Amino acid sequence: MDDIKEQWAHEIEQQENMQKVLADGASRHETTNWLKRARTAHFKERDLSEIHACSRMPGREDDLRRMAAAMVRLFFGRCIDGLKSMPLMTRLLLASSHQLDAHSRPFGPLQEKTSMDRNLI
Repeated sequence: MDDIKEQWAHEIEQQENMQKVLADGASRHETTNWLKRARTAHFKERDLSEIHACSRMPGREDDLRRMAAAMVRLFFGRCIDGLKSMPLMTRLLLASSHQLDAHSRPFGPLQEKTSMDRNLI
């Protein structure tokens, strides 16, 4: 029983550390008004432990999760590659937080590799 409690405490600590890292990363980049509203309304006072458990990276014994993670990487890779074929105006509108106004920078993959890795994992 003590092992389970210790493991639980360790998992909670890891989740809190991950939330701090993600919060620090999000504050450095632009956050649209929609994201601010949706995040607060949707996740307010909710237990995120189930989401955290479902999003963990697969271990050696998790073949199904490993295949699912590979499919997710393939899917996002194809989505990112598909951005190159989109017209510029479409990408400008996708980047904007306003429906009718185009953003000054086109929607596309993040420039920092660390940001891409953090968001795709």
